[in-house]
Amino acid sequence: HRFGRCPDAPSGLPMTEMHIRALPDSHRYVLTAAPHHGETFGSLCVLDLRLADDGHMSQLRRVTPYVPFPESESAGRSQYPYGTAWPVSGDVFLCNRWEDLVVLDRFGNEELVCERELLPMGYDPRLRLTHPKPLRARPKPPVIPQRTAQGAEYASADMRALIGVVNVRVSDQPLPAGRAPKRLRVLQVIPKSDAWMDKPLIGYGQENTPRIALGTVPLEADGSVYFEAPAGKQLIFQLLDENGMAIQTMRSAAFVHPGERLTCLGCHEPKNESYAAAKSQPLAFRRAASKLEAECGAVEPVSFHRQVKPILQNRCVACHLAEKKGPQKMGYEEMRGYSFYFGGGFSGKVMQPVHGGSRSIPGRCGAAASRIGQALLTAGHRAAVPEAERRRVFLWLDANAPQYGAYHDTAAQERGELVWPLLDVDPLHPLANAE
Repeated sequence: HRFGRCPDAPSGLPMTEMHIRALPDSHRYVLTAAPHHGETFGSLCVLDLRLADDGHMSQLRRVTPYVPFPESESAGRSQYPYGTAWPVSGDVFLCNRWEDLVVLDRFGNEELVCERELLPMGYDPRLRLTHPKPLRARPKPPVIPQRTAQGAEYASADMRALIGVVNVRVSDQPLPAGRAPKRLRVLQVIPKSDAWMDKPLIGYGQENTPRIALGTVPLEADGSVYFEAPAGKQLIFQLLDENGMAIQTMRSAAFVHPGERLTCLGCHEPKNESYAAAKSQPLAFRRAASKLEAECGAVEPVSFHRQVKPILQNRCVACHLAEKKGPQKMGYEEMRGYSFYFGGGFSGKVMQPVHGGSRSIPGRCGAAASRIGQALLTAGHRAAVPEAERRRVFLWLDANAPQYGAYHDTAAQERGELVWPLLDVDPLHPLANAE
């Protein structure tokens, strides 16, 4: 809920929810409603996930309603007083208030427990008293069975990470009519390997990351999917139609450890729904897990200069120049208005609904929502651009239309050379688990 300018993130919601702890003998949690940038402090709230999420404040109740949410409702250090709450009960909390520790209740009463010593230069905000814990007997926590390949059994364990979806059509927003999902695409998101924001700028939108298309897997008739995924990588999934275009795409990410089994009910399924046991397992779960199948040749980072520019230059430029229609030179920057991308950061572009928000809307994202993708589906362009090359362009658009596939050696990438990211990938075995 970063900027509060999209349908599911109106202004007034917390930017981030941190230091989440369960209330004793309850299904509720206490948390700090903190800013996206700055300290991990702000206002305190109680979260109840059993309530239906209306995209607003239905699941949250403010413990400190007299403290506005940082960034989304106000700015400045004057709005960052509370944090790191430890629930003594459902009504009483140990927490920090500025540099001190206090006991606070949900009626607004507050008592000082421990006060920071005033230094000669005043208070040092970097040295707040935080994370109080009452010294008392507590029930011994249960032993949680190990469900990943770790510990003493690591060497002999099954290292495969398996991911299943019961039915991709189970979604809190309906899939578009006339675009039946056929396959599921798995993309790896590459973490930043340097410390400077947007240096280099990976794509059109700020704070974007490189992507590697790891492959696709088939969907069964009942909408189920079951496949092997590489462990130790940041993954996102996309539903594809018969043209290889994304119908729906993740804005969050998934991660699996070696040996882990991860199961989802659907794609953005309603949060309060669970899987109703059927008489038989979903079709995909009755067979061996699918292996990722390369979509457009070799598995490598998605890059405009390496995978898309040659197609545009060889198939499109001459005709566009002759007819004086559409983009002429078809360089990366010239294709901005014809592409699709989500943005982050502080640029004014992210305030536009099509380029921002915390999630995608089924049927309104990726190649199918771009002018390039729509043009390539016309009869004339189908005749001019072979299907394999069209799908390569669709993949680039669905992957957020990146210019680069790594954060370094941009000059080599602009020459169309293959440059691998420095983190979370083995160039010789891109589908292997990350170490």
